[in-house]
Amino acid sequence: MDQPLDLSITLTPPLQESTSNAVARITLQCDQLSLAHVGGLLTDPLTAKERENLRWYLEEYWKWPYEGFARRGRDVEALLAEVGQRLYHMIFSGAEAKELALRWLEYSQQTAPPAQCQISILSDIPKALSLPWELLHDGHGFLVPSRSRPISIIRRIPQQEAVTSDLVFAPPLRVLLVTARPENVPFTDPRSIARELLDAVQEQLEAGAIEVEFLRPPTLSALRARMRRVERPVQVLHFDGHGVFDARAKQGLLAFEDENGDLDLVKAVSVAQALREGGIRLVILTACQGARNAADDALSSAAAQFIDGRIDAVVAMSATVLVNSAARYVAAFYRALPTSPSMSSAHERARYALYPHPQRHPHRRRAAE
Repeated sequence: MDQPLDLSITLTPPLQESTSNAVARITLQCDQLSLAHVGGLLTDPLTAKERENLRWYLEEYWKWPYEGFARRGRDVEALLAEVGQRLYHMIFSGAEAKELALRWLEYSQQTAPPAQCQISILSDIPKALSLPWELLHDGHGFLVPSRSRPISIIRRIPQQEAVTSDLVFAPPLRVLLVTARPENVPFTDPRSIARELLDAVQEQLEAGAIEVEFLRPPTLSALRARMRRVERPVQVLHFDGHGVFDARAKQGLLAFEDENGDLDLVKAVSVAQALREGGIRLVILTACQGARNAADDALSSAAAQFIDGRIDAVVAMSATVLVNSAARYVAAFYRALPTSPSMSSAHERARYALYPHPQRHPHRRRAAE
């Protein structure tokens, strides 16, 4: 099977008579196996306090002194599996839904090697898209990552249905790397991502399977000029820098440099317009909050604006991620991309590379603690 075995979880607005805490109606579908099921209602699996604890754990825990905060960190880690089980039991509630999930997984095991499985979250409801689907847990373990049954989780918006469902790149894969480091914007290590990327693909670079080009200078005008050079098209744009979400304007912004090297916050929609004619198929944002959206607008995130601009796929982050974690992901992703059957497969292999390395910062807490 060339394409991943896709289980689509379609989330549509609840009926007016639904309970007040309902987020969406659930429909399950696997077209390849001719399976479908109309499920119940999805409610928010997180309380406001739990959501804040997750945000604190992801973005701030590493900054706090160990004394007094280790217990809170362990409590949040225990919460991850609990939230994943809440989500799982809402999605696969009832005998028919459970049978559909079982047939989907069992079919993937009938091929050698096991077929790549994929869960697609299809919705234009911001609250549904922002839920931590990567935590799905069936009571025995998290669905991802898993070596025995490779499963990837992706998010889609309805406008993307007509776009190719997955990406396969033929060599040479050309990557345009935008490393923006404007003045007066702090960065932990301005070289980490580029160094990890080049180290990871050294063999592919020497073999001509991958070509990496740096955008100089890292400005929007230089990007537009590069996109007009059709004689050497690039397939992947990798933006490495700062990203922010402007809650008032309801849009994602990327921190480019201007002609003087100062900060130039550019709307993601403006970048998407520049890429539209350049043949870019995949955008990678190692920029914080690239996947964050407004509570009432699913298309407000930087990632969604790229998708809306007809980019096939976007890898982005909904939270602030440390350089150490981003660099580890990038190294694994580019190492896997040329040999993986699809982009989503490479993405999942990269996420798996993070799983056995929970250290998110080079500074380690004392072992005795």
